[in-house]
Amino acid sequence: MSDVVIRNGKVVTHTDIFEADVAIEGEKIAAIGKGIGKGKREIDAGGKYVMPGCIDPHTHIGLFVDMDGDIKSETGAALAGGTTTILHCLFSKSPILETYKNVKASFDKHARSDFGFYAALLYEGDVKSIDELSEKGVNSYKFLLAYKGKAAESIGLKDVNIDNGYLYRGMENIKKNGGVPMIHAENTELIFAIEDRFKNQNLLRTWADARPNIAEEIDLYVSCKIAEEVGSVLYQVHSSVGKAPEIVREFRERGNKVFLETCPHYFVTDFEGKNLKSPLLGKINPPIRSPKDREMIVAGLKKGDYNCIGTDTCNSMYKAKWADGNIWNMILDFSSIEYMLPLVLSELVNKGQISLTDAVRLTSYNSAKIHGLYPQKGLMAAGSDADIVVVDLDRTKNIKAKEMHSWSDYSLYEGWKIKGWPVLTMLRGKVVVENDKIMTEPGSGKFFSCKGAHN
Repeated sequence: MSDVVIRNGKVVTHTDIFEADVAIEGEKIAAIGKGIGKGKREIDAGGKYVMPGCIDPHTHIGLFVDMDGDIKSETGAALAGGTTTILHCLFSKSPILETYKNVKASFDKHARSDFGFYAALLYEGDVKSIDELSEKGVNSYKFLLAYKGKAAESIGLKDVNIDNGYLYRGMENIKKNGGVPMIHAENTELIFAIEDRFKNQNLLRTWADARPNIAEEIDLYVSCKIAEEVGSVLYQVHSSVGKAPEIVREFRERGNKVFLETCPHYFVTDFEGKNLKSPLLGKINPPIRSPKDREMIVAGLKKGDYNCIGTDTCNSMYKAKWADGNIWNMILDFSSIEYMLPLVLSELVNKGQISLTDAVRLTSYNSAKIHGLYPQKGLMAAGSDADIVVVDLDRTKNIKAKEMHSWSDYSLYEGWKIKGWPVLTMLRGKVVVENDKIMTEPGSGKFFSCKGAHN
């Protein structure tokens, strides 16, 4: 007898949808198929879709609010939205190994979801620490090309000089360790050259005009060239420009592995903000861009040009975010970890842009493979972790900040009517969310070491 059997569901993998039952023993999927024996607990999926738990490869927890409290709330919010594993960015003025030790201790104590880390490389010592970080299970490394010199000082970082030489040497060491270099592509020199001409304007579009597409496109192209020279894979986080697939196509056609991650806010809205109650809350880097970029990203998702969807989630409170109502003085963040899967289901799957198998690849399977969590995570198969989400494509809810599980007290998507929600989430064989209620305690999440990229 299995510990749990999920019956009467439609199982969704990264390639297929089929009617089957799922047997779970301990923390693992034991079998998927017909005629499975009884379970100590039986869950009737009622014809709903049974999918692997999502992986959010791009989060910033505790950056602007209390770290411990944010871990508790955001890992819970992740589970409520169908995300069972998150990758958190190690980002600090402190040496990166010290940051790893301190942040891991906080996650071990407070996390509800499973978690892993990727590291922001800021200083020379960080590049030298890649060997040791890799041994500790950090497989992906982020180059914040937008934050150096004056830009770095604006967020409290001094003596940061992430130039192309730093990127080149960093990629060499990451490649040696079988890891994945990640880039935040925005050319700060170009941005600084033009931003003053927009400072008398106060629209969501203002932020995009001051940080134009070409700034991202230049850094993406140069990074692809450096990766090709080094012989390294490359991963662009939060790709926001519609031309990104076109830029990377030539490198992919020559056999280079270039992975593109985009975020929901780039394909569900644009800088006109017509579907947002408070458009200025959408201030983020890279900016939310034009309607044309939005259309191109949706088309790219449909064609398979993008590999992953992440959130870039980061919390603040409304008073701090809004500041004086001038976009130039607002914080660069908003909470979105709870809405990754619902937005994909509502705005892509239910509108016929992508299939459910596409959704599994974009929100789970590909992230597991690229970042080194596969096959334990991201896979509906015997032997993989029983991280499972039961999804009702017809369930409709309105987004209300006061009902979020997040730390933040506001939502960019306030008032949106979303169709397609998880109704049950399992983490390693245990039901952790049911009927929107989080049923697991802080500290129940587990650290997962990312060892080598399976890409």
